[in-house]
Amino acid sequence: MIWYRHWVEMRLGVLVFAGLCMWMGVSVLGPWHSLEFGQPLPLTPLGQAIGAEEVLVWAEFAGRILPFSLAASLALSGAGFRTFYMPVAPVVYTLTLPISRTRLIWTRLAAGLGVACVGATVLTAGGVVWFTMRGQTVPIAEVLQSLVLGVVVLAAMLAIMSAVITALPTAWAFLGILGVLALAIPNSYVVSAPARGDVPWLAVGGYVIALVAAMLFTLSYVRAREY
Repeated sequence: MIWYRHWVEMRLGVLVFAGLCMWMGVSVLGPWHSLEFGQPLPLTPLGQAIGAEEVLVWAEFAGRILPFSLAASLALSGAGFRTFYMPVAPVVYTLTLPISRTRLIWTRLAAGLGVACVGATVLTAGGVVWFTMRGQTVPIAEVLQSLVLGVVVLAAMLAIMSAVITALPTAWAFLGILGVLALAIPNSYVVSAPARGDVPWLAVGGYVIALVAAMLFTLSYVRAREY
């Protein structure tokens, strides 16, 4: 029942998300200088290891993680009480469900993240087929590493935007987009880790802390408002 309730709430957001992904897939193109951090991609450790052509193929995937995450944050955020597209959610109905607020909020995050991951899987598979048909090699391991790091980034962004949407009126909640955009540099640093040949454990830990903090804030807010 709870998953169907989340689906009903997210249906419009899923359509918006699909539209944004198609638009960004056409309009957002490289070169992906945001992944270089002072060193051109062919000169990075990854570029030296797999070659200039393959590292640029990797960048085609990693570079799109950031606009994809932004699209998902705009379209799929919510904690079960309101969204950008449903300013007045059916709170009375929601609170009649035999679940706790904690479970409601965490399952809503899981639902949004799950939809985004399905979309990312489809787009990634399509990209692999596209480059393979063109005779270009896709560095699968490095692409998957960036995608896994992107999931961590996206989960934190969804949690933050969900807290903003829940706590602020819809008109003010759009200011949360500025906060998400402010994370562009650290987000890029995390997903570009394969190019540097490292795993940004400290940054990943920071995102996990931000995720948990945002979820706890949302939970405390809805309890204080007696949702």
